[in-house]
Parts: sequence; structure tokens; C-alpha cells
Amino acid sequence: MKNIVNRLFSKYAVYICILNDLSIVSKVSNFHVLLNFKQTCISHSLFNLLSLSVISIHKNSELSNVRKDIDADIQYKVI
Repeated sequence: MKNIVNRLFSKYAVYICILNDLSIVSKVSNFHVLLNFKQTCISHSLFNLLSLSVISIHKNSELSNVRKDIDADIQYKVI
């Protein structure tokens, strides 16, 4: 799972938001890539890695103000 995440982030080298609800996209002004996963496609281990990666990416960026919304959306949507 970690290799999948690393490959995605190194390939795109952009802000990646892992979302199920497309409505949150309107809150993100500078997103480049949107990966839309269905609930059944996300295991807890993958979710944990992606969540940490999203936090890491947004930590020092202009998107930090929407980080909580993104994390909350992921946590709410993942089974």
C-alpha cells in the first residue's frame, strides 16, 4: 500500500485530495489532481497512509485551512 501512495505522489508531485464527495472540491482553490475512491476500494491501512500524506502535503501550504474539511470528509466516507 505504501508503494502505491509513494508512486502516486511522486508521479504527480501536486496536491492530491482523496475524496468521495465532489462538493468539497469547491473549497480547494489550487488542486491539480482529484482521485475519487469509492468506499469499498479503501482499506483502513491505505486510508491511514493517504490521510497522513494529505496532512503532510497541506501542512505548509496555502491549503492548510481546508485540511480539516478534507480529513473529516475522508473519515466520514471511509468504511
